[in-house]
Amino acid sequence: MGEASGRLRATKERPLPEAAPLGLALFLGSLGVLFVGLVVAVVLVRFRVEDWRPEQAGGLPWPVWASTALLVVVSLALHRAVGAARAGGTAGVRGGLLVAAAAAGLFLGSQALAWADLQARWGGGDVGALRVFTFHALTGTHAAHVVGGLVPLAVAARRAFRGRYGPDDHGGLRLLATYWHFLDAVWLALLGVLWALG
Repeated sequence: MGEASGRLRATKERPLPEAAPLGLALFLGSLGVLFVGLVVAVVLVRFRVEDWRPEQAGGLPWPVWASTALLVVVSLALHRAVGAARAGGTAGVRGGLLVAAAAAGLFLGSQALAWADLQARWGGGDVGALRVFTFHALTGTHAAHVVGGLVPLAVAARRAFRGRYGPDDHGGLRLLATYWHFLDAVWLALLGVLWALG
């Protein structure tokens, strides 16, 4: 009885390492379903509106393309940080995380510029307001998950500056990179949808 309770206590003190990747996979799967549902809703709305693309509307604003480049920078910086951790390079881990955090913050700023630009260009009339709303629904949901990703990014940076990542301990960093790679892939898919819908 005492041995069993000791094992149970040990299990409670440190979670099973296999649980983290499974938890992340389930979380990303649920996010994928959320984004697919949003895209389907936006496409259905678009095809119910006949004059979706007025002549003066123009294409997507330049900050959308800047946002894309910034998310690619986040993914590349985190990939570099994981590689540096595997090689035991603490400076590379710290640098990668700082670059990723800065690019993620700039991404949110570029999204705010894109929203303001679209409001000015598309905001007039019912169809324009509907187009702005659908753009905000897709990109705003994505931006909320970028904001959510800043928290573990800050935790990872704090750990990196304490020298916690190395060749034998970088699993959390890999999971963080996976989350941001997922956000990057979702953004590219959303960008394709937004570009196709105009």
